[in-house]
Amino acid sequence: MGYNSWFDFGCTDAMNESSIVATADKMVSFGLRALGYRFVNLDGCWLEEGSKGRDGAGTLQPHARKFGGAVGIRRLADRLHAADMLFGVYTDRGTQTCQGRVGSKGFEAADAKAYAAWHVDYVRRACMRRAGMRFGTRCDRELRLPSALSSPYLPLESCCIASS
Repeated sequence: MGYNSWFDFGCTDAMNESSIVATADKMVSFGLRALGYRFVNLDGCWLEEGSKGRDGAGTLQPHARKFGGAVGIRRLADRLHAADMLFGVYTDRGTQTCQGRVGSKGFEAADAKAYAAWHVDYVRRACMRRAGMRFGTRCDRELRLPSALSSPYLPLESCCIASS
């Protein structure tokens, strides 16, 4: 159980490292962590927009201004872990997320390595822009992230439903 940034911030500039840290601190101070609410999940717009979402080598690029790039995402994860919280991010199994950020199709292995390097505990993978899929179509068996990485931080596979 935990928190998802979309419901507070959507894709606004308010969804940034300091607001996520403040939210996690409130979860702890209000006693929610002790009740089992340990996940702090970044929803859409944590990556750079469009083609800036990947560098020339295909590596994901967290939003530099909002999160300080890859260094900032790792710093955020470490900060959450120090508070005994868990860190999650959102992506899409196709080529783009709902907000037009890059998806994981064709980059699953590279993305899994990035998530592990950033100490991500959970990856929510949607199927929002899958051409030809009807609403309600299961796509949780397609485009799986590699299940074994040489890191203590293993992204978890999550179930998703197509919504287009």
